[in-house]
Amino acid sequence: MGKTKNKQRVKGNVQPASSSRAAEIIAASGTQIQTGSFAQLLGESPFSTLNSASTDIVDNTGGSNLDSELVLILKRLSKRDPITKLKALEDLETYLKNKDEDNYLVNVTGNWAKFFVKLAIDVDRRIRFSTFSCHLLIVSKIKKKIAPYLKEIIGIWIISLFDQSKDAAFNTEKHIEVLIFGQTEILSTIFEIIINKTPETLSDPRFISKEDMISKYSRVVTSSYYALAHLIDQIPEDSLSKVVQQYNGLLCNAKFWSNLTDQSALVRKSCYNLIKVLTNKWPKMVEDHLEMLTTIYLMSVLNDKDKSVYEELWNSLLVFTKYFPKSWLLASKRKAMLPKLFNFLRCACHGTVTISYPCILPLISNLPQELIDSDPKFYDEFFSNFWKGLSNPVIDRSNSGVFLQAYIECLMYYIFKLENSDDEKQKQIDLIENKFFKLIEMYLVDFKSSASFRTDQMRFCLGREISRFVLKFPNKDISDRFIQKLRDFIVGIIKSGIIPNSDSKEDKENDFKEFCQKLMDLLFYINSTINNEYKDENNVADNFVSPLVENIFQNVLSQCKEYGCSVGLSLLLSNIARDFSFVVLLKKDTNEELKKFLNITLLENISTIPTTCLDYLFELFSFYLFYIQESSDAIQLWINLVSNFDIKCSFDDNNLNKLLIDLTNKMLYQELEFDLRTKVENLLERALLSKVHILKSQTKIEIINILMKAISACALEFDFDETSTISKDIVFSILQMFSKLFKYEEFTEFFLDSDLIFAIWHIFELTFMKTHEYLDQDVTKNIQEYSQICWNQITDASNSHSRKEVIINNIIHQIKSSLLDIHFIASPTDFALRVTKLCSKFHEGDNAKVHEVIVKLLPDEKKWHELCEPFISVPIDSSFSCIDSMILPIIAENINENKELPSNCHWILLELLLMYVICSDNYRSRRSDHHLWDVSHVVESGYQGFREFLEEKDEDYDQIDNLSGLIEAAVRRANGNHSYWTRVLHILCSKVFEYSDISPKCAEEFFDVVTSESYSLNLTTRIAFILSLRPFVETSENFKDFQNKLIKNICNLESSQIFTLKDNKGWPYICLLNATITKDGNILLPPIRFLDLLESIQRWHDTTGSEPWMASNFIHIQVAIAKLLNFMMPSLKELSLFYWVFIFELVRNWLKNDICLELRYEAVHLSVHLINISSFIDQGSRISNDPRDITYDTRESQNLIEEYRVHNSELYNLLSLLLFQEKVNRYKLLSEQYLEYLDILSSACHHLPTSLLVEKKDEIYPLLLVPHEGIQKCAYKLLHVVIMKKALELSEQIEFSVESVIVQLDNGLLSVITDANNVSNLTDDAHKTFGYLLVWRLVFDQFENITFNYKSQITSHLKELDITSKLFDHIFETLGLVGTSAPYDLSKWDIREFYIEGFEIQLSTQIGFPLLCANLYYKALENIPLVVRSWWSECKKRQISVNVESYTEKYFSPIIIQDQLDMIQSEDVKSRLEDEKFSIRVARSSNEIIASYNIDEYIMELSIRMPNNFPLRQAEFGTLERMGTTNVTDLKWAKLPVQTVVNSQNGNMDMALNLFKNNIKLRFQGVDDCTICYSIVSLDDRSLPSKYCHTFRILPVVHFVEDCSNLRFFKTFVIVTDCN
Repeated sequence: MGKTKNKQRVKGNVQPASSSRAAEIIAASGTQIQTGSFAQLLGESPFSTLNSASTDIVDNTGGSNLDSELVLILKRLSKRDPITKLKALEDLETYLKNKDEDNYLVNVTGNWAKFFVKLAIDVDRRIRFSTFSCHLLIVSKIKKKIAPYLKEIIGIWIISLFDQSKDAAFNTEKHIEVLIFGQTEILSTIFEIIINKTPETLSDPRFISKEDMISKYSRVVTSSYYALAHLIDQIPEDSLSKVVQQYNGLLCNAKFWSNLTDQSALVRKSCYNLIKVLTNKWPKMVEDHLEMLTTIYLMSVLNDKDKSVYEELWNSLLVFTKYFPKSWLLASKRKAMLPKLFNFLRCACHGTVTISYPCILPLISNLPQELIDSDPKFYDEFFSNFWKGLSNPVIDRSNSGVFLQAYIECLMYYIFKLENSDDEKQKQIDLIENKFFKLIEMYLVDFKSSASFRTDQMRFCLGREISRFVLKFPNKDISDRFIQKLRDFIVGIIKSGIIPNSDSKEDKENDFKEFCQKLMDLLFYINSTINNEYKDENNVADNFVSPLVENIFQNVLSQCKEYGCSVGLSLLLSNIARDFSFVVLLKKDTNEELKKFLNITLLENISTIPTTCLDYLFELFSFYLFYIQESSDAIQLWINLVSNFDIKCSFDDNNLNKLLIDLTNKMLYQELEFDLRTKVENLLERALLSKVHILKSQTKIEIINILMKAISACALEFDFDETSTISKDIVFSILQMFSKLFKYEEFTEFFLDSDLIFAIWHIFELTFMKTHEYLDQDVTKNIQEYSQICWNQITDASNSHSRKEVIINNIIHQIKSSLLDIHFIASPTDFALRVTKLCSKFHEGDNAKVHEVIVKLLPDEKKWHELCEPFISVPIDSSFSCIDSMILPIIAENINENKELPSNCHWILLELLLMYVICSDNYRSRRSDHHLWDVSHVVESGYQGFREFLEEKDEDYDQIDNLSGLIEAAVRRANGNHSYWTRVLHILCSKVFEYSDISPKCAEEFFDVVTSESYSLNLTTRIAFILSLRPFVETSENFKDFQNKLIKNICNLESSQIFTLKDNKGWPYICLLNATITKDGNILLPPIRFLDLLESIQRWHDTTGSEPWMASNFIHIQVAIAKLLNFMMPSLKELSLFYWVFIFELVRNWLKNDICLELRYEAVHLSVHLINISSFIDQGSRISNDPRDITYDTRESQNLIEEYRVHNSELYNLLSLLLFQEKVNRYKLLSEQYLEYLDILSSACHHLPTSLLVEKKDEIYPLLLVPHEGIQKCAYKLLHVVIMKKALELSEQIEFSVESVIVQLDNGLLSVITDANNVSNLTDDAHKTFGYLLVWRLVFDQFENITFNYKSQITSHLKELDITSKLFDHIFETLGLVGTSAPYDLSKWDIREFYIEGFEIQLSTQIGFPLLCANLYYKALENIPLVVRSWWSECKKRQISVNVESYTEKYFSPIIIQDQLDMIQSEDVKSRLEDEKFSIRVARSSNEIIASYNIDEYIMELSIRMPNNFPLRQAEFGTLERMGTTNVTDLKWAKLPVQTVVNSQNGNMDMALNLFKNNIKLRFQGVDDCTICYSIVSLDDRSLPSKYCHTFRILPVVHFVEDCSNLRFFKTFVIVTDCN
């Protein structure tokens, strides 16, 4: 018998799985599926889905008048696929927003409730969030009408309030009434979830993974515990008692408390929270279940090692222990609790140092005393295990202080607590002597600061607790015994001079020194604590601290006398004298001992004392000398000490003054060793501060003058070079010394009363000290810092001093002198900062005083003119006429004589405006040799000072009269024949008219005055007024009449009156007419007037010939005429051929001769007009092909088209030459007028012919680096055309040419990339960065519409060149993925497109560059993912690699994956690939494409899954079902070729599927696959295997060897050498 054809063949004859077969087996076996009560609550089986439920819902709502749209949404909502459910919820939300009928929505709510209880706890967070969005809409619309369904949903609703995903939690108002109303249902739901549910019954294991089931179960159980705690916390106890049976049912259940040991930290944390709330709110209920809770809770709580739960853990444990201390006794009956506590402490609280240790004291203070008494060794065990926790590696320098604080607090708690019985007192003494005192010994002797411990933390804790113990401990005998023991211990070590356990001699010395230092730190902190916190017990403190310090000091002096001075003993003497002077000086015995030591012991042994001890002993000596009261004793002691110094200088035995002067000089010029210099500095400091008159006043002044010499030299030089005689370190040391000296009022008074105050200026100057390349920045910063300290000290003292005004006037004089001194290196901004600092310190808030200071600083007008003369005598650059209408007439007038005028109050403002004009010229020209400070600051300020002057209101004078006088003064200067003043007048009038908001009537009247020839104003002054008034009168009849009059006068002139250097009558008319040209180019005159003007210009040209039109001495006239032509061009569209020939010839000649920038600018501008107008008319003429349809005007306009076509080639050639020659400027700083010229040149060259571009493409590439945005965009646009044309031609050649075609990047393109790669920091230059990114944009542009072979060759070429690394580094740095900056947010932008024309260099940093880099990275991922993947995998910086991966996954991968899936589902691809045998499916939820090939009854499927960060990570390929042959063969011919195309050859998904389809089709037609690449169809040229192997006698089995992608693998076999 034959088999049924349609029956599926299954491997191993295993029957396929199906739901019907499963039902048959269950029915046959009689087995029933057990369901939990929560499933019964929902009315479904544990494995049921919403499908069946929703079907019932839809079926049962036939009479409920649900519209078809809602029924369809509910059906989709019942599907298992999360994406389907999510989209259904989104549609439901939209549906609900558009529905306002309350009754209808109430009807919907009944159906919705059944969905809600499942969807609200769904696995997918997005579904839960969308569910509550819909739920919110329903509740907000129907409000109280939800009551009938409230009990059905209230349980899940309240539980979901505590969803761990905050965006999914529904934050409704927690009404107590609602909670009371639904309390029973909520408790029932919680009971079902916690008691009856498991991960398998809460979810459907058939469709949900095990991990997701466990995650969902933990989340819902956690929320249930939080919901129960919330219920108990909010509902009053009387309402809780009404359903106490339900609460007992939960709390009596062992499974309910078993979650205290659950593996999930979230579940345990929620249990701890419940215990805390339950204990606080309902302690009676806890007491009823105390035994069960104690058994589980206390037994496990200290074993929890998860740090995330410890905050809730301790909150619950402390509250529980406080309310029920006996619970510890109950727990101990089952198992001892103290060992658990000891183990917890020994393990350093399982690493929760900062959380747990502060809670130890509250815990032990609530432990029952019976528990403590049950262990005789409790205190020893407790503190021993506590201390062992310190050795745990989790305790380090950052948290060791927390440990020590907790340890000492617990220790002191028990010390103060144990005092009731004799037994307790003995334990108290043991703790004091064996624990507390031992801790002090360990601090002083054993402990050293290390990577895991800081002794200062221990010092703080010990110092505070020792103070408290001595002052507050009730048993005076014990505290006295403790003090005596501490004194004996310290004195014993001092006398022995040895620290126990020290090994070598060097270790002993260092350990003893460290002991002394720690001892002094501890004593100082104890004393500070007592003075600050126990002021009332100071007498007790004196009885404790003073005797101890005195005893130590006397023993140290005795040791030094008998055994010599060690470093540690010297340190103790110095520190005690400094920190406990009240003991050393006020105690007579101690004072006498110190005096003997200094006069005898120190002086006799000073030559043998180690140098390491001298610093401390000298500090002790200086201290004693400072406080000594007897002058003769002080001088004698001083001389005795100094005589022991080995200083090579001549001095008499008693001439101390001369000695100190010599020492100061030697220190200043570095003639002393560093150690000796430090001692001399201390010696000088003490001598200058001594209360007895050791030094004469004249000597003090001389010493200070010597020290000030270094400060003065530093301030005058303001920098140090290698030849400086005074070191910067010396200056820093001197400033440090002065900062100490000025702290003392007596020294400051002495300084201010002397002539030394004139040196204050030098200290003031050093506060502005700046760093230089050859200076140590740290030293410079220190000098500036200490100069500021000294300045503050001096000014604070001088504010109340009689010589305050002398100081202020001296500094003002110095500032003014330096301002007028050209050799003084400081900018105007620096001077302004000096004046601001001076006024803020002495005259803050006193405007009158500040005004006086400024007046004193200003030079007179004559001096100002002297300063300005070198700058205003420089000729003005004529190229400024490109950007300033005032320049051309000024240049032609050639006026430079300055007329002296009487000085008045306005000269300062006018001079400041003049300086603004001078600075603007230098700023625009970008010159570096102008010798002006703060040029950019002045220009960028934009008349700020002048605007403030205009806005100033003062009732004492009339502002209008004041402005009139100011303009009058400016007119006199401008009319006095000086070029700069006319520009000042223009600026002044423009701002004044704008400020005063002059009325049109007043403006017209003033315009009539300034244009009247009856007034004797020179040409440039008249133009300045016209330009200022033009915005207010340009639409008036007077203005038009004036233009008409000028044109009429110009038309009446002959060429001889124009082209002449003497008595040029036409020049004023032309300049005035140009001045009337509006800024926006609007033409308000009839075209006939311009035609008359053009005829006159044509007549001049015919009369004179071409020579004067090209002569260099008439350039200004040529420029002016070119401006007029540009002015007229928009109105001259309909001209005869005769006039256009004339205009074209002028433009051509001007472009050819290239005499000057301003003429070239106007000629190129004319070219733009010609191109635009002719293109416009040419486009209009193409609208109708019938000549009869063309109007007369249009026919006349054809003249322009004809002439344009004749001159087209030549005009574009000339423009291209101008454009190409700009490549020499790519490394220059271009002036503002040149940038204006480049603006118009780039506009003119945007449409150069393609034929011209192809020939000159190598000339265009360098233009990408020209520092001009317009040129760069123009170059990109032109190169884009060339590159796309080249890519199209090469693609055709590759496809159809017999010979091999090699594809490579242009050399010009590579040279630009190489130049940019050689720049050390590309981000410093915005234009270079822009050019570099544009080059790469051109690289990626050519990937559009090219063949696969072309793409492969370009990709291989890029890999060989290895030039992409710099690009990716720059991209990711710009996007904020390198360093600590935040990544750029791309969520608001479409990164697939970037319009180069919309790029603005001013906004490049904030917007432009990040978006362009994002677009390039997207194109790289789209076109060369293999190269990107290679760079990412080889990236050595882990953090960058991680950042790039997450950034790509967030912003780029979703778009690329979406594009690939959309392409596969497009009609074009589906019509090309799909047929009756081959089909394609797309699973968007998993980013998967499944291709199926059906041959007879067999189906071959290939899956391609793109990971979330595709294509940064490779796509994953798999065969879902294999056919016929063995697995290896199956894998080779089905999967590997497709995988190679996508992952190794940058192929798209449609290309891969096409290859997969053809391989299967040909294989079943009998064609063998290639033994190299395992593909039948070649991956490169789609050819079939055509080579024959003679060695193995195999039929054609391989493609051309060089075409196979797996050639590297294949080369390991012999077959390569024999296949032909």
